[in-house]
Amino acid sequence: GVRVLWGRCWEAGGAPAYWPWVQSIRALIRSRDPELVRKDLAAGAGDVAQIVPEVRELVPGVEEPPSLDPESSRFRLFDAVARFLVTAAEPDGLVLVLDDLHAADAPSLLLLRFLAGEIAESRLLVLGCYRDAELERHGPLSAAVVELARTPVTRRVDLHGLGPEDVAEFIRRTTGTDPPDRLVAGVHEGTEGNPLFLVEMVRLLEHEGGMGADHGEGRSIPIPEGIREVIGRRLAHLPGQTAEMLGLAAVLGREFDIESLGALAGSPTSSVVAVLEDALSARIVTDVPSAPGRLRFGHALIRDTLYEE
Repeated sequence: GVRVLWGRCWEAGGAPAYWPWVQSIRALIRSRDPELVRKDLAAGAGDVAQIVPEVRELVPGVEEPPSLDPESSRFRLFDAVARFLVTAAEPDGLVLVLDDLHAADAPSLLLLRFLAGEIAESRLLVLGCYRDAELERHGPLSAAVVELARTPVTRRVDLHGLGPEDVAEFIRRTTGTDPPDRLVAGVHEGTEGNPLFLVEMVRLLEHEGGMGADHGEGRSIPIPEGIREVIGRRLAHLPGQTAEMLGLAAVLGREFDIESLGALAGSPTSSVVAVLEDALSARIVTDVPSAPGRLRFGHALIRDTLYEE
C-alpha cells in the first residue's frame, strides 16, 4: 500500500540536471490528487517548478523565486524538494528509488545528500542503487557515498549474485520451463548470479531454443551481445595500455600471476602493476586473498569477453 516512485539516471549522457528527481516528482504529481499536491508544495511550488515545469500547470500563477546567488538558490530548491517529499510521505509512507546513481550528475547527488539530513523523523524511504564497480575514486558519487555514510539514517546493503536455487526459479518464472540441473549449473557458473548477466543469458538461450539443452559448464554457453556491450562500456573507460594488458591476462585464465603476465608482455613486474592500477580501481581485476602476486578477473564473463576478442 505504500506509494513507490522511480527515478533513473541516464547513462548515455546529455540528460538535464536533476533528471532522476524530475522523473520522481513528475510521477508523484501525476498520480496524486491535484489539491493534495498543491497543499504539499505550499510555498515551495515556485522553487520546485524550476526543475519540474508541470508544477506551473497545477499551481496557476505560481510566483517566481527571488533572484539570489547560485548557492542560495540551490539551497532553496533543495529545501523545497525535501519539504514536498517529506510532506507527501504522510501519513501512509513513500518510497523513492533512485537507480543507476553511478551515472548521476553532481547536482542530483548533492540533493540526495541534503535530503538524507531531512528525513530522520519522516515516513520517506530513499533507496539509491549503483554499480560499485563503476565508482570513480575521485568522482562525485564516491564523495556522496562517503558523506551519506556519516548520516545516522543511512544503511549500506551490498548485493551479491543469486544462488543456484534462485537462478533456477528465475528461469522457471521467465520462461515457463523447468530447466535441467546442468543447465542451471552452467548458467549460474557463467553469470555468477549477476542479475543483469542472468537476464541476458536466459534471453539468448530461450531465443536459440537452448533451455532444454544439457549444458555442462558456464563457458560453454555463448556470451550474449547485451553482456558484451555492458562489459565493453566498462572497459572503454580504461587507458588503451591497460586494456591491452588485460587482453594478455585473459589468455592466462580467470586468475593469473603478475610475474607470468610480465613475462608474456615482455615487461617488468613493476610496470605490469602500474598499468593495471586503473583496472584494479575499477574492480575489473581484484587481488586473490592469501595469494600475493596473483590477480583475478572480477567476473568470469569479463575474462571470457576479452579472451574471445
